[in-house]
Amino acid sequence: MSASTYAKAALTALRRGPQKAAAPARTVTEEHRIDPAAWARFQRVTSGPVGNSVSPAYLHTLGFLPSLELMADSQFPLPVLGMVHVYNRFELLAPVWVGDELTVETSVSAPRRHPKGAVVDIRVTGRRGGAPVFEETSVYLAKGAELIDADEGEAIPRIEWQADSLPTAQWKLDPAIGRSYAAVSGDRNPIHLSGVAAKAFGFPRRIAHGMYTAARALNATDVASETYVWEIQFAKPLLLPSTVDFSLQRAGESVTTAVTRKSDGAPHVISKITPLGA
Repeated sequence: MSASTYAKAALTALRRGPQKAAAPARTVTEEHRIDPAAWARFQRVTSGPVGNSVSPAYLHTLGFLPSLELMADSQFPLPVLGMVHVYNRFELLAPVWVGDELTVETSVSAPRRHPKGAVVDIRVTGRRGGAPVFEETSVYLAKGAELIDADEGEAIPRIEWQADSLPTAQWKLDPAIGRSYAAVSGDRNPIHLSGVAAKAFGFPRRIAHGMYTAARALNATDVASETYVWEIQFAKPLLLPSTVDFSLQRAGESVTTAVTRKSDGAPHVISKITPLGA
């Protein structure tokens, strides 16, 4: 997908005032082969091991550019730049391996009203030989957006976290992480790459990709099950550079992790992994 998609996404900033709650009536379908070199680069950036089993964090990237294409469509009513990724649910239905050939289908829901603006779901399904191997829903919030004839959105799920957990690790994150993750994910949102762009959107300096933080947390978690649900709640933006704490809690078969601000323990990203059927 070319830079023209990003240019179209930037032009969506012109969508102002109340908009009809419409969505592109199409699905973007792409064929992907899990390339071992691309998988290895992704794992190096997100501090993970390089094995034959491919993580949901990498599979998430397969639907990112198609989702950007759909949101840049003239039928989509919300401005793309400035939208906030607030929640993610990824169901790994079967193990995915290096070299697998997948059909990835991406679609976008009609936006719904939210107390802070409007929310929209990006839905991605990966199939191998016609059988689904993963299903993902990413929820984005457009703050301040006004919709006409829109349904009221359901409450965004929240992950329970015990804030008094002691950290098990500290991460030192420098600004180069933004460009490194952009190179392996395709997510070149300027708030992650440029301090000037970040300030234009109200941040004091550039911020880390939320999915980078979630991917690194997943890599730091011992996931024993081959099939599971990976939920992510995105909270406070993680400014770069920063030093953050990583914590982990276990409850039965589930594992919950948090990446928190070192100064006061405020969460940046909370994740939960639950084996399917648990």
